[in-house]
Amino acid sequence: MRTVARKHKGATLLLILLLFSTSAQAQSELVNNGDFETGTYAGWTTMYTGNEIYCYVGWEIEPGFTNCIFPYFDRLAGNYSAVNDFDGSISQFYMYQDITIPSGAIANFSFIYRIQYFNDPTFPWTLPRTFDVQVRDPGTDAVLGTLHAFVTNIPADCGVAVCSGSGGPVDNNTKFDTGLVSVGPVDMSPWAGQTVRLYFLEDIPEYMTGGSVIVMDNISVISTLGINVSETGGSTDITEGGATDSFSLTLDQPPTDTVTINIVPDAQCTVDVNPVVFALGDAGPINVTVTAVNDAVVEGPHSCTIQFGAAVSTDGNFNGVNPDDVVANVTDFNSPGGGGGNGGGSSSSGSSSVNVGPAVPLCNDLNGTTNSIVRAALPGGVYGVHCRVIAENSSFIRTPAELGVQSVLDRGVIQAVDIFSPSGVSVAGATICLQGTGNLVFLDATQAPRVPQNLPVSIQNGYSCTTIPALGTLALVRG
Repeated sequence: MRTVARKHKGATLLLILLLFSTSAQAQSELVNNGDFETGTYAGWTTMYTGNEIYCYVGWEIEPGFTNCIFPYFDRLAGNYSAVNDFDGSISQFYMYQDITIPSGAIANFSFIYRIQYFNDPTFPWTLPRTFDVQVRDPGTDAVLGTLHAFVTNIPADCGVAVCSGSGGPVDNNTKFDTGLVSVGPVDMSPWAGQTVRLYFLEDIPEYMTGGSVIVMDNISVISTLGINVSETGGSTDITEGGATDSFSLTLDQPPTDTVTINIVPDAQCTVDVNPVVFALGDAGPINVTVTAVNDAVVEGPHSCTIQFGAAVSTDGNFNGVNPDDVVANVTDFNSPGGGGGNGGGSSSSGSSSVNVGPAVPLCNDLNGTTNSIVRAALPGGVYGVHCRVIAENSSFIRTPAELGVQSVLDRGVIQAVDIFSPSGVSVAGATICLQGTGNLVFLDATQAPRVPQNLPVSIQNGYSCTTIPALGTLALVRG
């Protein structure tokens, strides 16, 4: 089991997975006009409660707002910022917008702001002024959570003592400025799959105790949905001519239209599903089986990289998302340790290998060299048996006379190998495999003259295999 933590949020969301998983992600902005670059409050609802006594500007767009208490200061970002400036009665200012967070998404809230506030030494405040960013239920207006909170301290006498709000004093300890404050990212994933109200609330709880101004900008909720690739056991491990493995793909939420992903493995492996297609409303998983290409090249342990094309869909949550590559570990059929063992041990000529799956190991010649066209699995405890190639891929390496039987030559020799032992050990029951398909003919070395014997054939991973009764010559023929 692996615990995957998505750490790029204000509060870490833990996902407990049975598989090792990676995720390619697409991002969407859920807030409309959060940068106010329309020059308006389009997409927002703005309200004010209370009775203005001294002056009130309300919700305006910076630049160009009407000054109430504080001198002009510049917008925070871009061409426009949201601003209000007020002084007078007990009041609340609020601004909100309803957003829908996709099911399964990671959602992060952020924004920037600046607050200036003023304490009147004649009427010092006794209650804190607050600024909250809340998540509310659009139907009931119930507060579901708070994303950010700003609270002023309560000064005893700002005309004498230093006031210590969140910002520093500006003018004789009576005006305060937070400076630019950046908030986020703050996790909103607990409300995934819901429509919620993003609610900004400013509260002035006392009458005529000093004005305030707030400027906000770059209000954002970024939704992130992913295409997840999960490997069983934390890796993908395959063997040439042997074990396969699999991985799966899932979407973070059911798609609103078909999602198609092409798979591009390199030459070392193949996949059984291509392309991967998620139907409307289907988030998976879709399982993909990986098989190693059983070639004749001695490569040793190597890998196969499986790449994915960018997803194609009219669902903007997934269109263009490129899943992470899968790198499969490949055990070589043709290398020592890759295909099996000469009885599980080693001979005086130095041959050794370990049996893996149904694969049959290479067979050494007397000098220790091997040829990928022939493989031999000997009974346990049998050593000192070797294979000398006479013909390879329809061409004789040695003379046809070494085969010595014209009726076999006439059938079209593809491969031919002499199985011999200087010590004359018995190989009865040994499995010999020659690369390619055709008929297998055996010539017993103990017979004179040698009489061709047709042996039963089983095809294993592109090889024709049989059990030989004794030392001798085995030929793969066409007819």
